[in-house]
Amino acid sequence: MMNLMQALQTKYGVKDLGNVQWFLGIRITMDTTRGITTMNQTQYASEVLGRFEMAECRPRKTPLDKGTILYIRAEADDNAAQATYRQAVGALLYLARVTRPAIAFAVNQVAAHASYPSQEHRIAVENILRYVKGTKEWGLVYRRNSTAPPTDADWANNEHDRKSISGVLVQVFGCSVSWQTKRQRIVSKSSTIAEYIAADDGVEEAHWVHSLLRRLTNEEHQVPIPAVIDNKSTIKQLLNGMNSDAQKTVD
Repeated sequence: MMNLMQALQTKYGVKDLGNVQWFLGIRITMDTTRGITTMNQTQYASEVLGRFEMAECRPRKTPLDKGTILYIRAEADDNAAQATYRQAVGALLYLARVTRPAIAFAVNQVAAHASYPSQEHRIAVENILRYVKGTKEWGLVYRRNSTAPPTDADWANNEHDRKSISGVLVQVFGCSVSWQTKRQRIVSKSSTIAEYIAADDGVEEAHWVHSLLRRLTNEEHQVPIPAVIDNKSTIKQLLNGMNSDAQKTVD
């Protein structure tokens, strides 16, 4: 990183102000002796809870109950309630995308109903805020380690289009640097195919992160990227090659 700083100073004349402590509401602490860097949004989370009158709410242990399915409702809330809902979802999206990957899936689910939210969706948002209340001190802790993309898929999550959800988490230095939860482009005929697509999404993202690190560190050697997958059938297919039936549905 020192070489990178020197290169920036040479080309752009930037000034080195030392280790960063705050960036866009993110608290950053560096322990150079132990080689640990932490990032959290505790202050921002407290502000969000206060803004939506949840500062004194009862905390929850999970952001979303297992098996929860949020349905599209024909009747939505009034305009004022809809505006508040969207503001809350927007605030949670910033947390989910910066330092709180644990709420990414839940926030993805409530964000899908931002156009026509109902009471059911508002309760789901409140539950995420309750989880944030109990975990607002949490954040990211980076230690020296390798790049690894754990992936998972929620097969046929949506009853309307039967498309699965990919979950991707890329880790560097023992902590997450990139994560995403997104609806897959095609309808998977089995959980194996859904997991295969999720694995492909994860490896693609990990490859990009790995390439960026190589450019920043100016290291030319290739380091294998392990993929962490929990579906035995998918692992077998990846190790032995996809069979012809599976290949018909994915490119």
